[in-house]
Amino acid sequence: MIRTDAEAIDSGRKFLAAAQVDTTEYDLSHVGRITTDVLKGYKVWVISWPEKTTTNYLTILVYEIGYFCTDRMSTTNEGIEICGPLEDITRRRFVLEWPKAQ
Repeated sequence: MIRTDAEAIDSGRKFLAAAQVDTTEYDLSHVGRITTDVLKGYKVWVISWPEKTTTNYLTILVYEIGYFCTDRMSTTNEGIEICGPLEDITRRRFVLEWPKAQ
């Protein structure tokens, strides 16, 4: 179980490494933003690290039960959702679709 902000940050970094998320453009030495919430009865940290050259952030969800989730977007509204515990990380492709005008 993850209990503290420090544990959530450290576990989040381990998840990014285990999931082989490219973090070269981000400054993982300090957190840009961290908030907590409760989702489905579990405490969840929303942790964001700043990009080195722009105002974009790398954001992940860290659940107290050791479950993690992030997504990586392309410029074509396509993305990959990367989620799971450290031992069983999965990837799922998705496409953002906007409602059609009527």
